[in-house]
Amino acid sequence: MNLSNVNLIKASTLAAVLLVCVLPTAALAVDLGVQANTWEITERDMRELVLADAAKVDWSKKNDEVKESARNYTANFPKRNLPELDKTETKYLDMSIQLSSDIKIPVKGADGKYTWQVYFKKGQSFNPLTKIRPVEALLYFDARSPDQVAFAKEATKGMFSGVVPIEVSGEKFDETLKQFTRPVFYGFDVQIQRFSITALPALIYPGTGKYSLYMANTVFAKPYSVAEVRRLQPTPPLDDKTK
Repeated sequence: MNLSNVNLIKASTLAAVLLVCVLPTAALAVDLGVQANTWEITERDMRELVLADAAKVDWSKKNDEVKESARNYTANFPKRNLPELDKTETKYLDMSIQLSSDIKIPVKGADGKYTWQVYFKKGQSFNPLTKIRPVEALLYFDARSPDQVAFAKEATKGMFSGVVPIEVSGEKFDETLKQFTRPVFYGFDVQIQRFSITALPALIYPGTGKYSLYMANTVFAKPYSVAEVRRLQPTPPLDDKTK
């Protein structure tokens, strides 16, 4: 092959390459066939899975279980038997806690933007009463004692009495609810431990004077005095009509 033929081949090849480069993309779309193994997409729509699982549930049975659990909820309260005292006593509780981690709050800067800043440091002792003070007292009582029930009813009469009734024994709770004209709560373990309740009936309220940073726990002896509750509670009661 002479030199002129070689140059002719090179020129033809270059022209072919340039032609391919300027052709529309659609002109290059060709079926190259299957080049490897392929599989259809088998992943199911998550919504289909949820609906399929829901369809398998016996909802009538689930509803019955929920209703039964609700009916037996108060019957499953822990039972306690705390004593009464022969003499009214008051003890003061330091409510300070030691922080296990930093407490951060959003602080607005001069530019109007908020940034998180440490308000209390880890390991620091903090007394909640330095920042907020309860406006209601908590009266813990034993529903098995008719005298304590009568005392609690009178001391917490009205939604704005300033005293909240809390039952401790876990007995006859549903019957107790029917005797009050306002909500009655149950005293869970965390409350009993936090307020060091070891005898009943006990009134929990913020202290005053030199005990202003303490919570007071006053256990009443018979005859129970509603007037004494009124004297100790943080705010005077309001008549319902004054709302």
